[in-house]
Amino acid sequence: MDKLRDAWKRAKRQRNKSRGLPATEDVGTIANVLITLRSMAELHLAQDVTAAVTATPNLPGLGREDLEDAMEYARMKLLRSYNYFGDVDEVSAAYAALGNGLCQYPEDIQSCEDEGRDMPYYRVLSISFTQLLLSLKMSSCGSPALCSVYISEDDFDLGLRFKNSYGPEWSYWTAVRRSIRRFAELQSGIDKLQLCGEAASNENFLEALRSALRDLEPRTEVAIGGSGRLEPLSLAARGAAELAKRFQVMTWNCVEPRRCNETETLGGPIGDL
Repeated sequence: MDKLRDAWKRAKRQRNKSRGLPATEDVGTIANVLITLRSMAELHLAQDVTAAVTATPNLPGLGREDLEDAMEYARMKLLRSYNYFGDVDEVSAAYAALGNGLCQYPEDIQSCEDEGRDMPYYRVLSISFTQLLLSLKMSSCGSPALCSVYISEDDFDLGLRFKNSYGPEWSYWTAVRRSIRRFAELQSGIDKLQLCGEAASNENFLEALRSALRDLEPRTEVAIGGSGRLEPLSLAARGAAELAKRFQVMTWNCVEPRRCNETETLGGPIGDL
């Protein structure tokens, strides 16, 4: 029965796409957001936007196929990198936005590969605080392409919009602090902290965060101030923009830049042997 249901859903997706419609209702919603963002970017840049890197937010049920279909419906190319083994997510985009793990010359693939091998790995605590949820993730990150989440926790009762449901406001912020503290205590250490989400600049949240981490990981106090130089709401978007710039000068499946610039087809020049 499940196989029949999946086959029916897939057939419906293909039929909608063949008729010029969004593959699903959710794809249509995502595509409309992308189209609006593209229009705003085109107005600001005074030029057409035909491709983009998407930093996938923490949305339950958002699959890779939905994102690809939404980009296709919005008539934009989804930029990818030869060395990215998955989609760019909020964590890796934020990591890039803060200048972490970026090689100096991305167009020089060999140099970039060599530099990447020497990059240290950090234990990164990523916190996304929005109106809808408090999301906590621990990752091991070298470069943005090698940023792996190994434990995560999402609390949909601690989004900022629910603060009045806790009675006195201090009770809500206490719950936020305890959630962060409990999650951080399970980790073996925190090297870097990055904040995302439209509510992460809230002063009460930042105070709860400092209180949760102050005596647990003293180095994080510096990280809180450091990550604050970029607005959490736009952090992932800035990182995606940086990666988009780099993806366009990186060459797929090529390690030696000299060979990338030569014509090596069967019918083309062979060059000196």
